Amino acid sequence: MHETPPPPDHRFLAATERTLLAWLRTSLGLLGLGFAIARAGALLHGPEAIAAGSRRLGVLITALAPVTLLIGAHRYRRAHQALVEGRPPPTETGGPIALVLALAAVSVGMVAHLLLSG
Repeated sequence: MHETPPPPDHRFLAATERTLLAWLRTSLGLLGLGFAIARAGALLHGPEAIAAGSRRLGVLITALAPVTLLIGAHRYRRAHQALVEGRPPPTETGGPIALVLALAAVSVGMVAHLLLSG
């Protein structure tokens, strides 16, 4: 006979929702930062002088915003489902580590751009 799992602790369900909101805030921050970097050349040198390097870096950072949302949504769905089914939440770290590595690579590119653009 199949036992029904006990109802999930609402504190854990609320914690998974807060974590999803943190992923959302991170995504919005990346979106704003990417846009600001993409337009930085116009702020410094006039509207027609958007530097190609700033634009590329801004687009890269902006492109990480939806990736962050997808990683957060995926992790939320898996954790929520596990809690509802009475299983321990998954302990995967691949998505966040990949995102951190991508942000680190973009950051190195930003530093190189700033150093080379004088």
